[in-house]
Amino acid sequence: MKISVIQLKRGIRTRLVASLRGINAPKEGEPIYEIDSGKLYIGDGVTDFEFLDPIAGNGGDIQIESATDGQTLVYNETLDKWEAKNLADGQSIEYGENGLRIAGFTGQVSQNGLFPMANNGNIIWQSPVSDADLSNAVETARNQANKAEQEALSAENSAALAARDAANTALMVEQTAALYGSKFWYGTVAEYTTEVVNAGKLTEGTIYFIIDNN
Repeated sequence: MKISVIQLKRGIRTRLVASLRGINAPKEGEPIYEIDSGKLYIGDGVTDFEFLDPIAGNGGDIQIESATDGQTLVYNETLDKWEAKNLADGQSIEYGENGLRIAGFTGQVSQNGLFPMANNGNIIWQSPVSDADLSNAVETARNQANKAEQEALSAENSAALAARDAANTALMVEQTAALYGSKFWYGTVAEYTTEVVNAGKLTEGTIYFIIDNN
């Protein structure tokens, strides 16, 4: 005899739970197909259908046929299966193109002015930074660097001018000394006090030029 069709005991879960219990519990080795979830159960002769674990169906216990990037698997107790879901704010962590985030937040949408971010494996809350804010911060830093460079250049120029003035003064004194020969003396106040006054070397006809008190 040729067997062309084998059919299993089947039905939607609510009807199977209502009918296959007590003395009508699935027999040992009896297969039962739950048509609304696509799962297959095997009876043990003792356990009511409601408490049997499925052995197969739509990838087993995990239903992810319509899952999209960043969704979270959530157990649906009514259907006894796992489903892909977008949870409410603060209920789950998602991984997307922009990295780790709290489910329910999109782009720069914030809560109490803060934005969820991942930092060394921890979720932290920080103020969002827009492209405009980042551009302004870069421009401010650039301006501060330019200002510091200009101030340094100005200080360098001032030092160079002071050195030039000192050299010109020394040259002028040297030239004046050469002009007056031995009748001209120049030096600082300290030198004048020590070498001339204290040493008693005031000389008739000599011009004394104090370079730091001219």
